[in-house]
Amino acid sequence: MKNPMKGPHHVRRSPALRRPITTAATLVAATFLFASCAETPLTTFSDESETAGRLSDFLYVLLIVCAIVFVLVQGAVIYMAKKFSVDAPENEDDIYPDDEFPEQVHGNTRLEIGWTI
Repeated sequence: MKNPMKGPHHVRRSPALRRPITTAATLVAATFLFASCAETPLTTFSDESETAGRLSDFLYVLLIVCAIVFVLVQGAVIYMAKKFSVDAPENEDDIYPDDEFPEQVHGNTRLEIGWTI
């Protein structure tokens, strides 16, 4: 029986390509090794100029505002999901018993603009 891996269309790959996790781990380790050779500690939060200080202050305010908006939106989503949840019927035929689906609103430009706003 012929070995399918030795046919004319077989491409031999390097060991690095056969082991992407090993290659990625090696690159991460090398990055940490070379980054640790710096004379001064590298940090995102140390301000080296007046402009950097103002940008850092703006970053903190922006992060606080975004966190508040995130909590409010997620709270509203969870509240709506709990308040308006409905148990699924045991029989699929009970979903639309008279085989009449609700009116579809696809293509209603005014309604879509309202939803977007």
